[in-house]
Amino acid sequence: MKRSRIPLHALRAFEAAAETGNLTRAAETLGVTHAAISYQIRLLEDHLGLALFERRMRPMQLTDAGQRLLEGTRGGFDRIAHCLDDLKEEEDYAGELSVVSVPGLGGNWLTSVLGEYVSQFPKVTVRMITSPWHRQTEFEPSDFSIVYGSAEQSGRRVTLLGQTSFFPVCSPSLPIAGNRYPDPRDMLNYTLIHEYNTDTWSRWYMACGVEPFAGTRRIYFDGAHLTLHAARAGTGIAMADLPTVAADLKEGRLVRLSDLTVPATHPYYITTPPLGRLKPAAKALEDLAVRRFRQIEAE
Repeated sequence: MKRSRIPLHALRAFEAAAETGNLTRAAETLGVTHAAISYQIRLLEDHLGLALFERRMRPMQLTDAGQRLLEGTRGGFDRIAHCLDDLKEEEDYAGELSVVSVPGLGGNWLTSVLGEYVSQFPKVTVRMITSPWHRQTEFEPSDFSIVYGSAEQSGRRVTLLGQTSFFPVCSPSLPIAGNRYPDPRDMLNYTLIHEYNTDTWSRWYMACGVEPFAGTRRIYFDGAHLTLHAARAGTGIAMADLPTVAADLKEGRLVRLSDLTVPATHPYYITTPPLGRLKPAAKALEDLAVRRFRQIEAE
């Protein structure tokens, strides 16, 4: 049969009637009248010269010809539906995705997540900018943002990524790295690397019951990414959270110096446009990021 002569409306009506065994329910499924379903089925039977239903049976039963047609129709419509879904997915997961993140997490953990993400969605081009949380509004509206602290951004959808805790780390090149969890007092003989506007070191030493002496060497950097860069270079000892330094610890670029932690003063949040403007590609990145963050928390 030529494709131009295939009665698609009649085939849809037939499939609905065959699946439900009832013309009324088939009509409800397709949003048409009982008479319309009946007419389309009669049209199809006349077109084929075959009876497709045993109408004396309740519910209606398919004839042998009807059963063969149902198998072919169902498979054909399924393939069409899958093709349409694939085309829609290609459109949803293509184009550019703008990402903004706080520097520490963005320069370490998030880059590995993005590598996994673009492997899954190769038609998405990611453009990422790192920025302190209080300056991220300069880059709005982004498709996906990670902020530390306040997530109150007008009109943005907010998802909790997670709460972390801090502990001291240093380069394996420092002598103190050879000691398994050294005395906190011994760390005071090294330069303590601080991030501006944070009190993590003082809170950690308070939890240890140790008060740093006045002569302790200190150096301050504007951002966690710089403090960790200095720690990797052997400048001194820095405070870090696990998501940010998990890869460094695993690959031996940094060494953890204590199992004592202090909680971060704020959680990490993901912000995106509201649901009506949320890109499927951004939602997919959010889901992946949350899963990977939870995995680190569970380790």
